[in-house]
Amino acid sequence: MAGLLLLRAASLVPALGACGISEVAQPIYRAARFQILTLRRRSLLLRSGTFLQRRLGPLFGRALSGPGDAALLTVRKVCRLWSSGRSRGFFLEAVEQFDERFDEVDSAARNGYWFPRNHTEINWAMAFPWRLHPIYYRTHGFYLRRHGADGVLGYALVRVCSLMPRGQEPPGLLASLMRCAVRRDIPNGEAALLDLLVSWAAKNQVSTFEICSSSRTLDGLAGQMGMIPRRQITEIAFHFGSPVASLLAAK
Repeated sequence: MAGLLLLRAASLVPALGACGISEVAQPIYRAARFQILTLRRRSLLLRSGTFLQRRLGPLFGRALSGPGDAALLTVRKVCRLWSSGRSRGFFLEAVEQFDERFDEVDSAARNGYWFPRNHTEINWAMAFPWRLHPIYYRTHGFYLRRHGADGVLGYALVRVCSLMPRGQEPPGLLASLMRCAVRRDIPNGEAALLDLLVSWAAKNQVSTFEICSSSRTLDGLAGQMGMIPRRQITEIAFHFGSPVASLLAAK
């Protein structure tokens, strides 16, 4: 039944996407000729307290968190010797909601974008987050700008949530880069955006910063900043009908 529904839906529209697919459902999507997208995941440990307390217990974890944080800061400074130069002259503008500038960046950053989301949909998602657990959860919006210049060069949407439910130990915050884009005509734009986001997270008591993306460029930049690879996530499937099949193959 599920396979028939997928085939019927794919026959009605030129492009169809599905998110959050389970391992059990993957054979069905593959049989229906969906393309399975694997997202590359990387994370950067900014504060060691939560990590150490989980593995060594509260007593030893708290005792070693000071030296652990000092070591992490040293490693981060060494990695930033490469990235900080590329972010010079850029800054982040924090926004409660996105506006039409979000759509302008998307148009200038993406080519052949089949599943666009304008700023109104993103603002709705920021205002009404989907919470499955009783944890702290908040989304933050940013525009990438250049000092002394008008206009927006890029944007980022970051979700910050607690690593543990309220009242449980050890506490800690996880910042996840949910969505970003930079105009294609901006040299070092993606490197600057990522470097500034990590710096923002470190200043706001975030324990771990992570990205999950299909972009090889973003994954490479994250690796150069010292982010370690984590388990890849295979959860998005796309189906392109005959009107665009030849176009996709040409790319």
